Amino acid sequence: GHIKAMNRLGTMYQKGEGIQRNSLEALRLYKQAALNGNQEAQLNYGAMLFAGEDVSKDRQSGFLWTLIAAKSGFSTAKRNLELMEKDLTAEERENAKQKSEKCFINLKTCL
Repeated sequence: GHIKAMNRLGTMYQKGEGIQRNSLEALRLYKQAALNGNQEAQLNYGAMLFAGEDVSKDRQSGFLWTLIAAKSGFSTAKRNLELMEKDLTAEERENAKQKSEKCFINLKTCL
């Protein structure tokens, strides 16, 4: 349960729901929950990195985390991948896909 709560708290920080908006804290919470296997957090973490929403933009890492969530069967992540792929070069997509194979086996290697 606490991993789900981390993701939810990340959303609250990201959107400023009931607390002061803090994108860096949202990103930190999403990352922690993502590393613990929460698919929704993996998607949220990837989306924030990809968009560079008040954090450093890293499209390839954002795509990677969204890909991990999609490989876990999260259908929303699969839809987001299609949109993200249009903004990446073929090389960026391939690099992320190769790295995702290792990451999917051990999420700690994704750092």
